[in-house]
Formats: sequence, structure tokens, C-alpha cells
Amino acid sequence: MVRKCINHLKEIGALRLEGKNTWVNLCLLIVNVFNKVSRQVGIKEEKLKNYSFSEISELLKTNRPLDKEFEEREFSTFLISEGGIKEYNKEEAKKIQSFIIKPLEKLTSIKGSVACSGKTIGVAFIVKLQDNLLSKMREISKIKDPILIAEQTVPAYLPLIEKSKGIVTNEGGVLSHAAIVSREFNIPCITGTEKATEVFKDGDLVELDANKGIVRKLN
Repeated sequence: MVRKCINHLKEIGALRLEGKNTWVNLCLLIVNVFNKVSRQVGIKEEKLKNYSFSEISELLKTNRPLDKEFEEREFSTFLISEGGIKEYNKEEAKKIQSFIIKPLEKLTSIKGSVACSGKTIGVAFIVKLQDNLLSKMREISKIKDPILIAEQTVPAYLPLIEKSKGIVTNEGGVLSHAAIVSREFNIPCITGTEKATEVFKDGDLVELDANKGIVRKLN
């Protein structure tokens, strides 16, 4: 009975990991498409994120940017609640975003799950799924003792992980990619912090205590 439960838990963990990997691969594919469209039509990738897929298709056909409405979308935010989804634009969106983000900026430490024990001090190096990995590889080479902080890691991050003194992720657990790779490289790793990429900024001096599951700012 116990062995059967353990096997079921392993299956659940594997399915969760497979689902996350599918989502990550989809995000990377979208980033790649945005990069190619950006070069073709001469619009920055950040602006393209305000377009729907059908609008991007139209843009490729006409090569004509759709201006005013999309400038407003740049400042929009969405709130999801029991009452449904509501969109806020411009000033309202800025107020809501500051209400959510400012409390995170005041945090100096966060907790997560220990994936690979150890303790180290280094410089925060933030990587998000939409980032250009080639640029990130060049950046990390210039940083002494980088600590990789990401939403979650994927196989494409391996060159970054090889240069890192530690890993911190928003998502994941003991079966996540970050956890498995950190044990292979024997570097401290904390997963499941939920908000590490929002609390820490590039260049922060960070203590990663993967014996206690705590990450804290030192500056």
C-alpha cells in the first residue's frame, strides 16, 4: 500500500513537471516568434507583447503598426477574482501595479524549499522566460559570483547554471529541473519562493542559505 502511494506520488510529480516543461517550451517558442517578427517589421519586442496573435498576423501582412490603442495597452493590467477578469488602463493600472509591487520591494528575505543544501553569497542575476538567452550569457560572464534567480529553470539555462554559485526559483520542488540540475552541479538551490524575481533585482548582494531555505538581501 505504501509503495503504491509512493509510486502514485512519483507519477503525479512527473506529470506536473511534464506540464510545466510544455508551458515553458511554449513560452520560449513565443519569445522566438516575437524576436523574428520584431526584426521583420521593425517594432521592438516589448511593443509586440501588446498585440494579439491575430493582430500580429495582420501586422505581418500590412507592415503597418497599430498605434494609439496599443500604447494604452502598454500600461494595462488585469485583476482576476471570483467576479471574473477586469482590465484597467493607464493611471488606474499604474496605481494597482504600485500597490502590488511596492510591498515586494520592501522585503529583504524570502523562504522556499531546499533543493540542494549549502550556503553562499553572490550577486543576483535575474533571468525571465522572455529574456534573450544569448544576451544573458554575455552578461553573466561579466559578473563575479552570480546567483541565478529565475521563475523556473529549463534545459536552455544550462550555460547560465554552469557559471552560477547558486539557484533560486519562484516555482518548482524537489523534482523540478532546478532541483535536479543543482544536485548534479552540487550548488545551493532553493525552489518554490513564489516571488524571488520580483523581490530581488540585478546586482543585489544576496545570501543564499540553502540549509535553512532562506534568501536575503545584504545591501
